[in-house]
Amino acid sequence: MPIVIPTPEQEAELAGLARQCMALKRAAFANESLGQELVAEVREWAKRLTREAPPYLCPNAQLTFATDPIDCLVILERAVSWSAEKLYGVEGQGPFDEF
Repeated sequence: MPIVIPTPEQEAELAGLARQCMALKRAAFANESLGQELVAEVREWAKRLTREAPPYLCPNAQLTFATDPIDCLVILERAVSWSAEKLYGVEGQGPFDEF
């Protein structure tokens, strides 16, 4: 299996997504409301996915206005999947959820 080394931009994108996911999961466990900044970042991801990602990773209309931590995590899960597809050079060849 080849070892893929991300570019600095890919690494920064994935690290940022990981930080956002952890913040959302903490908020879900603590039953806290989300800060406006985090919600805005997630909504930007939703817009970007809708514009640029393969159709199977695009969020539905209800998710584009997500304010709940769990709904926000769904969007970021798709963003991570898309980033991983680009990293491994298989973008648009999925979905890869058949297993």
